[in-house]
Amino acid sequence: MSASWSASLAGLLLAWGAAAAPRAAPAPEHLRFEVGAGSALLKNIYLAHELSVESMGQSIDGGPFQAERIAGAISSWHKVTVEDRILDAADGRPTRLRRTFTDMGGGGKLRVGPANAPPNREEDAVLTSPLTHRAVDYLWVPDEGAWSRCYADQEADEEWLAGLDGDFDLLALLPPGEVAVGESWTLPPDCVRALLAPGGNHLITPRTRNVFSRTIEVGVGGDFAEILGQELSGVVTARLAEVSEEGGARLARVELAIEGLHGVADRTELWRISMPLEEKREKSRLIGAYLEHTLDATGVLVWDLSAGRARSLELSGRQRFVTTLSKDLAGAQGPRRLEAQSTFGGTLSVSFTIEQLSAPEGGK
Repeated sequence: MSASWSASLAGLLLAWGAAAAPRAAPAPEHLRFEVGAGSALLKNIYLAHELSVESMGQSIDGGPFQAERIAGAISSWHKVTVEDRILDAADGRPTRLRRTFTDMGGGGKLRVGPANAPPNREEDAVLTSPLTHRAVDYLWVPDEGAWSRCYADQEADEEWLAGLDGDFDLLALLPPGEVAVGESWTLPPDCVRALLAPGGNHLITPRTRNVFSRTIEVGVGGDFAEILGQELSGVVTARLAEVSEEGGARLARVELAIEGLHGVADRTELWRISMPLEEKREKSRLIGAYLEHTLDATGVLVWDLSAGRARSLELSGRQRFVTTLSKDLAGAQGPRRLEAQSTFGGTLSVSFTIEQLSAPEGGK
């Protein structure tokens, strides 16, 4: 056998051995909040609903559902923009911060009319929040697993603070430990609150007074802090799809899936308070008002491994709202139970971004 043939055979065997050798497993990644004290972040979330009327009608005393021949559509949106100054951080979370609500609000349009005919009625809604331009200080209380809150530099209604939450960083979506590319983890349904209503209830409500505004206030196409019920069911999963480099930063791309999310919110007291005068004059007794919401959606979270924080999140899916109203109507033969129900179905889109700002003067 010639020397050249031996060298070629040896090279072939080495190449075959390299190809046959098992590839090393991907190195695990640690998706963790690691933003230091003194940092300032600009955070923005925008949510849009596009809904159609699927059905409206009522039944009396448990009788058959009498559907109304109505068609219509709802377009609504709202946004929250905040500037967070991180004052302290530990154990994978900010522990003390000042949040300024720089821009909050929304709007929408209702078009409705007879089925199989052009809409003959339109209404607009304008949403605002009394917290806009205010600043709130947050302190994480480990023993309570919750945030304490107080106004930073001006007095305002203390009740406005009750529904606020310090987490505006999507921390509830992170895995419990290290994960490698291709690995998945399951999240509790409650994590959806951090995704759809980060920062809690910002009191984004209609300032307009019409039927459409009341529909949004009840929750149809409104703020998810109001929509999501106390108990949620469904399946939420996440998967680390890839890690790449962009502009000198290492970015983790996490695929999210929400399947069969379901919750029911009790809106009875709100319905009672917001009744228009003509409804208050009815000879009836309100029994209950409920909002049922379901959602199936997919999305992508981009986590900046270099900066130790979320960079963006995009989510889209299909959703359905069902409002159910129960009343006892006065009658000559005694009260009669009215059950009115409306169903709206359509799409939801969510866009969330976080950007680094220049550090405020004075550091901490």
